[in-house]
Amino acid sequence: MAISEVVVDTSSIIFGMQNRKNIFGILESELSGSRIYISKGVVKELKEISAEHTKRGRAALASLAVLREGRVGIKGDTKMPDEWMHSLPVENITFVTNDTDLWRRLKRQGKRVLKLSISGKLL
Repeated sequence: MAISEVVVDTSSIIFGMQNRKNIFGILESELSGSRIYISKGVVKELKEISAEHTKRGRAALASLAVLREGRVGIKGDTKMPDEWMHSLPVENITFVTNDTDLWRRLKRQGKRVLKLSISGKLL
């Protein structure tokens, strides 16, 4: 069965950029035909983190540049991304997060959840 939607969390976006991996490019390649989304809350978090003068801040800034390309949909509201992800249905959505606690909570809800490895593979 094809995955129709992929929802990506801030943690995977930043983790990927810190390790020179574009999570969105990987998802387009590995899960072709799926629509990739983030929430407005993720954009808000990335903007806040991008103000930091750290590797994480630079990764967030690079992520925002990738988002400006327009290949990733933005939906939802500006509430915390974890809250938004929990409120989404189980059917036809794959969640991508590198936040271990969020990964566990989503799995407990019966949701399909993937992580990005340091080598750029989806686990």
